[in-house]
Amino acid sequence: MHATTKNERYAQFDDESIRALVHGFYGRVQEHPELAPVFDARIKEWPIHLERMVSFWKTVLGVERVYTQHPLGGPPQVHQAIGELERAHFKTWLGLWEENASTLFTPPLVEHLMLRAQHMARVLSGHLPEEGTARA
Repeated sequence: MHATTKNERYAQFDDESIRALVHGFYGRVQEHPELAPVFDARIKEWPIHLERMVSFWKTVLGVERVYTQHPLGGPPQVHQAIGELERAHFKTWLGLWEENASTLFTPPLVEHLMLRAQHMARVLSGHLPEEGTARA
């Protein structure tokens, strides 16, 4: 059996599967007792946010370059403005992402999705202090 190439891996993702991934994930987020308040305080138009996130993940996963930046800036800037955000939120976010991805994709694709999501979490939480240290 040969290793899956990058192009073969990306071919496994399409509009429908990414839409299911994003909508399923954010459905879990909206029900989560710790994450829902953080998101609900900022997202007033969930359909708009979901479409932006579908575009984002289609771009990240190499399906189609369709993502356009949020009017408030790129993802790191938007997340830096969330005062109550903590690294623990990203651990929870990753857990929900993996749970959801595991219901939709085979293990090799889940692994790929997790690597992409972990990278995203590092980028978006880079401004936060390490756990156990106080904010400046």
